[in-house]
Amino acid sequence: MQEEKKNTITERDRRNDSYAHVLKYTSIFGGVQGLKILVNVVRNKLAALLLHSTGLGLNAQYMNSAEVANSFTNFGIGFSAVQQLSELFEEGDAEKTRRFVGVIRTWSLLAALCGVLLTLALSFLAHSWFYPDGEPSWTDILLLCLFVGTLPLEEGECSILKGMRKLHQMAAVESAIAVCTLLLTIPVYYLMGVRGIVLALALVSSAKVLIHMVVTCRLFSYRVHLFSPQVIGAGFKMIGRGIPFMLTAVFGSITTTILFQYCLNGSDSDIGLYKSAYSLMVTYTGIVFIAFGNDYFPRLSSVNNNRARMNYAINQQVDVSVLLITPLLIAFVLAMPWVMRLLYSSEFLPAVTMAQCAVFYMFFGAITKPMAYSSLAKGDSLMYLFVEAVYNLVFVGLMFYGYHRHGLMGAGVALSLAALFDMLLIGTLYGIRYGVRLRGGTLRLAAIQGSMLMLVVLACMPGLTWLKYAVGLSVFLVSLFFSYRQLSKDVHVTNFFRNKLNRLNP
Repeated sequence: MQEEKKNTITERDRRNDSYAHVLKYTSIFGGVQGLKILVNVVRNKLAALLLHSTGLGLNAQYMNSAEVANSFTNFGIGFSAVQQLSELFEEGDAEKTRRFVGVIRTWSLLAALCGVLLTLALSFLAHSWFYPDGEPSWTDILLLCLFVGTLPLEEGECSILKGMRKLHQMAAVESAIAVCTLLLTIPVYYLMGVRGIVLALALVSSAKVLIHMVVTCRLFSYRVHLFSPQVIGAGFKMIGRGIPFMLTAVFGSITTTILFQYCLNGSDSDIGLYKSAYSLMVTYTGIVFIAFGNDYFPRLSSVNNNRARMNYAINQQVDVSVLLITPLLIAFVLAMPWVMRLLYSSEFLPAVTMAQCAVFYMFFGAITKPMAYSSLAKGDSLMYLFVEAVYNLVFVGLMFYGYHRHGLMGAGVALSLAALFDMLLIGTLYGIRYGVRLRGGTLRLAAIQGSMLMLVVLACMPGLTWLKYAVGLSVFLVSLFFSYRQLSKDVHVTNFFRNKLNRLNP
């Protein structure tokens, strides 16, 4: 009887995982992402003019170097803390929650100290790789140490907001960070050029920590206990869950390093073009995914022991993600040359074809991501580690072959093929291990929207300009109408849009 109750879906569950709920928090963080996009339009345009593709490639390599150091020392706190804190939030025990927040902050500070020490060591032992623009000065070393040290602190404070479901506060924090990033980076690039890249990274990362703490310290006063055996011991469970996630981040960082140094031949110019194309697909169309870690992951974690509720939540999230992202991707494919000039400059136009070929990286991601969070929600970090390791190996192989055979266009195709492999791998393994299943209606919906996206991508191939606009615009309208009709079948969605209109017209 208990097992039957455990695997049933109540009306309350349906409301919590309805299209309306998913749309609500997608719209909240989508609005924030809209602000970030607006800020990024200005920042990327000015950065492209001030640093050019070589400078942007150098910036990407510095960030990757810092992420490598952070991935070796952050203990996976960003994932494991959210999962454990979300469970405490569901229990409603305020005292346990307060103590665990102290554990998160203590271990985050320990991770920061470890990151600084590793950065110092790498600065001397592998400075030619860690500092791609030449021999580092003490100023460069200290600034990069500051950048690396603030990363786990930011992750720790962010995990507190996620675990406590403070979604509106997170939206405010993200908005403030977007504005600060613009105000801090562009003056530095203007005054110092390429030599100001590390300073800008350090300033932005420090600002992120301070902004997070302004909010989190109102919830829980800041206390750390570096020399308390009880507090350190209380974090072992969290760290045990997080270590495989840390190793996954290590694999990801190493994969990016291999990609930059070997697949892209270490060329700052090509790395800059790759990053610009990748950012267009991931950053700007990723508006649909922005609510995943903030709302969906904690929500899925709270029902991780109920297979029926998990599958219901996963399918609802896939439906909404595919319906929202496909018209957006079609619009981006059609407008890519103008978007590239607007957000960067004409120097980056060689990356347009790559971005168009990489569009399925995001489409398949809309199907994969809701399923992929299953292992995180269940705390099955070893499965997550295995899947990510296999994916990274396949990704590197596809990128190496694609880029060396067909240049940037081949890199774009490789991204899409890697995402297809990831979807099939996760769908198969998680179906066997957790019983994750995509219902027939979800698969049909994805097939219809995917076919329309493929048609537009083929029409945008070089030499078919007239077909691009004749077919592309028609398919865009059909896809948009199809998404609207599907979402409107849920009565909650109708109320959602009506309420939004009423707010705009009081």
